Amino acid sequence: MQAIEAPCYVARMQSRRDDSRFVRVLGEIMDRTGLRPQTLATATGTDPSVISRWLSGGTRHPKQESIAAFAAGLATYSPDAADLIPALYESLGYMAVTPPLAPQVVRDNWDDDRVRQIWRLANIPADAKAGLVVTFLEHEDRAAEAAG
Repeated sequence: MQAIEAPCYVARMQSRRDDSRFVRVLGEIMDRTGLRPQTLATATGTDPSVISRWLSGGTRHPKQESIAAFAAGLATYSPDAADLIPALYESLGYMAVTPPLAPQVVRDNWDDDRVRQIWRLANIPADAKAGLVVTFLEHEDRAAEAAG
């Protein structure tokens, strides 16, 4: 099984930032994940006051490092919302980046609550969580065959 490489973001100013678009993209992330600002902060490892300032427009230009940490946390917590990360960068005038993606087996089975629970386990390397997902799915397949 391949290890997932740590995300590496290269951001350069590509266009003018659009603060209202940034707030809209954050809102879309919250809609898609079903998370409120406080929970989104916890899920992404971002300080809740930072999320609050971003949503209120209180931060004129979030630091690239803050966005990169938020993006990495979002991609880990909710791979189904990771496709919004490039729009987040673009809204700040940064070059769009491709977020780190969860392994295909996780993305393919993201609709299973138990797969999401495994993938969201804290302090476990991504490759180990992917292995747990594979093991779980194999066990489910064997159980279904035995019952069938």
